[in-house]
Amino acid sequence: MCHALGVLGVMTFAAVTAQTSVAIAPFAIHGAHCPRVADPKLDDARIGLGLALRPPGGFATVTMTLLQQGVVLGRIWQGRIACNAIPFEYAWDGRLAIAPSTQRKWVDTGSYEVQFEAVQDGTQAYSMQRRPLQIVRLGITEVAALPNGANTEWQMVYFKRGTIAGTNFYATPVLREYLNVADAGQVGDLDRNDGLPRASVAIHTGTSSPLLEGTAYEDDAYNYPLCYLGGVQPRFEVRFGGNGTTMGGLPMGAKYPIPGVMLRARLTSSLGPWTTNHVAIAPGVPVVFQGPPLPNRFARTDAVLQWSFECSTDGGANWQAVPGHVRTQHRFVTVLGVPRFGGATSTQYSGPWVEVVDHALQWQQAIGTDPATAAGLTEAVVKGFGGQVPGVPLPIEDVRYDTNILGGDGGASHYYDGSHSVALSRLLDNHQNGLFVNCSDCASSTAAMLGMLGVQGVQMNRLGSMSLRAIRGIGAPNYTLALWGSTFSHGFSYHHVVTRTAGTTICDACLWVDEDGNPNALPGTPGHNVDRPWSGSATSYQSLLAWAPISATLEPLPLLQ
Repeated sequence: MCHALGVLGVMTFAAVTAQTSVAIAPFAIHGAHCPRVADPKLDDARIGLGLALRPPGGFATVTMTLLQQGVVLGRIWQGRIACNAIPFEYAWDGRLAIAPSTQRKWVDTGSYEVQFEAVQDGTQAYSMQRRPLQIVRLGITEVAALPNGANTEWQMVYFKRGTIAGTNFYATPVLREYLNVADAGQVGDLDRNDGLPRASVAIHTGTSSPLLEGTAYEDDAYNYPLCYLGGVQPRFEVRFGGNGTTMGGLPMGAKYPIPGVMLRARLTSSLGPWTTNHVAIAPGVPVVFQGPPLPNRFARTDAVLQWSFECSTDGGANWQAVPGHVRTQHRFVTVLGVPRFGGATSTQYSGPWVEVVDHALQWQQAIGTDPATAAGLTEAVVKGFGGQVPGVPLPIEDVRYDTNILGGDGGASHYYDGSHSVALSRLLDNHQNGLFVNCSDCASSTAAMLGMLGVQGVQMNRLGSMSLRAIRGIGAPNYTLALWGSTFSHGFSYHHVVTRTAGTTICDACLWVDEDGNPNALPGTPGHNVDRPWSGSATSYQSLLAWAPISATLEPLPLLQ
C-alpha cells in the first residue's frame, strides 16, 4: 500500500485534533506525460510515456491505453510499479495489436489520447489521466541544391545518357538532385505499400550513366552528387512528404499542420550544423537550410544529414522534441573555380563530368598533389592522364601513342575531330575509338578536363613543325629517337599542348621530355611537362623537346562530343 508520511514523536490523538488535522494525501497519478506529436516510423523513434504515483510507498498496477474519439483502440502497456517520487518511464514503439488482429502494427496518423490508469494495491484506489497525442508522418521527399551567390553551384554531368555515350550528355536535374517519392502503383510517398517506411535513397555512385528504370530515366528515387565552389556554404531547398501508407496498404495523410501546434525541422550533419529561418513546416512547402562551409579545395565529401523535428503549443515560445529522426546522405564535389567549357552554354556543359571528377580524385590522391591549388590539380590531371608514374601505373583508359612502332597507324587523331572538338565521351567509354591517341587527342582531352574542374585560363596551343630530341610517348615503354621507326623522320608536322598561362608555361600529357642533361641521347630520364616554362632556359619545354625554336598558336578550349 502507498502510506502517508508518519508523525514523529509521541502525541496523543486528542492533542492532534485539538491543534490541527493531518490531511492524508489521496492516491493519484501525478505528471502523466507523452509527446504532443510523434511519428513512430522515424528512425529510433520511441514515444516516451511517463507518470509518478503519490503518495510514496507501496505499489500499484498501471495500464496505458490508446484512445481515439473516446474509444479504446488497444493496450500500450500494463505492469506493477512502485509509488514514489521517481517517475516511471515507458518507451513505446507506436505499435498496437488492434482487434480483431493480434499482430502489432504501427498506428495510423491521426488525433489520439493516451490514457493512464492506476489501481493501488490493497486499497484498490483508482486514478486516471489522459494526454493528447498527434501521430503524424514526417519525411524528406525532395532536396534541391541552391547556389549561395553567383557562380557557386553547378549541375554535374554523366557522359552517357543511359547506356549510350555521345553528344547527348545527362546533366543532373536542376530542380532537385534528391528525390524519393512513390513510383507507379505505390500509394504513399513516405512509405512502401506494406506500410513500412521508405528507405532514404543512397548516393548514386556510378560515374558514366544516370540511374535508369528499365530503358527510361529513374524519375522517382535518385540521389545525385552536387557541385559547389570550394569554401562555399551549401544551401538546400527541402520539401517534406504529404502522405504515407497504413499497415493495411491504404493511403494516409501526413496529418499536419495541426491546429494550435507548430512543427519545425532541425538539421545537423557530419559537416556541422545547418541553419534555417523557417518558422514552421508543412507538406510540400519548400524550406531552405544553409550548411557549414565545404572544403576549400578540390574534393569529394560524403556527408550524413540528420533531420529532426520539434513541436510547440505556445506559438513558438517553447519547443518539444518529436522522437526520432531521418537520415539522408549527400555527395559534395568542390572545385577551385567556375567550370569552363569550349563555348557551350547548354545544361550538358553546366558542371564537371562525374567520371572526370572520379579520375582526377584518384590521380590526386595517388600522386599526392595539393588539392587546394590550381597547380596541384593541374599536376594531378596531367600526370594521371599520362600515367606510368608511382600510384598511377597506366595512362587513362590504357591508351598509347599512335605511332607505328607501338602498333598504331602513324599519328592520326582518333578523338579530336580536327575542327576543334573532342569526343571525350568516347575516350572515357572504354576507349571506344580505339587504344591509340595522338597529341591532339591528349591535349584536347586534358584541356577539357582541367576547364570543367575549374582551372582558369586553360587553352590549347598548337605548335608548328619540329625535329625532336629524345621523347617518350604516352603508353610507350621507353624513350626513343626514332618515333616513326627511323631517325630521319623523328619529328612532328605539328604538336598540340595545353597552357593555362597564355603560352608562357606548357602542360603536355602526351609525352615526356628527357631531363637527364643530355636530351639528344637515350635512355632518358622522365621529364613531366606540368606548367613547364615554354622557353628561356636549358630545361624549358622548347629546349628539351626540339632542336630549333617552334612556332605556337593559342586556341580556345575544345567543344565536347
